[in-house]
Amino acid sequence: SKETSENLDRVWAHYNALHAALAGDDFGRAKIASAALRKVTGVLGEAEVPEFGKQPWITLSTALVDATGKLESASDIAGARAEFERISIATEAALRVLGSTMPMRIMHCPMAFDGRGARWLQNSEKLLNPYFGASMLRCGSTIEVLNPRGNSSGE
Repeated sequence: SKETSENLDRVWAHYNALHAALAGDDFGRAKIASAALRKVTGVLGEAEVPEFGKQPWITLSTALVDATGKLESASDIAGARAEFERISIATEAALRVLGSTMPMRIMHCPMAFDGRGARWLQNSEKLLNPYFGASMLRCGSTIEVLNPRGNSSGE
């Protein structure tokens, strides 16, 4: 439905705000964006999600509520970035099923978390690394573009 689509777009918008805050090394703004993300996640009830998307949405909303709560109580930006990875994994899984009205880029930084690497999503083409911020803002690459309405293309 149009309402579901608008609510999902709000989720992606708050996710993007959280990504931008972390890429900008702004811990305070990250906590605010995280709280907004948690709030909008609560608004989009399971009943509003199409049947095929219910399970991914339940998984996403459960993970988001947990990880955003932990991000907001993190004592430093490193703790916030660790929770952001959990938020990103859940968001990517839901986006793959539910789609988005805008293209979303799946990004990867091979150096995050002591070389384990981590993914995130962003809608801008210019790479902004949320795991390192200014110290390595351009570290990483686009590994896939999720086109609107769930059509996916490798890059």
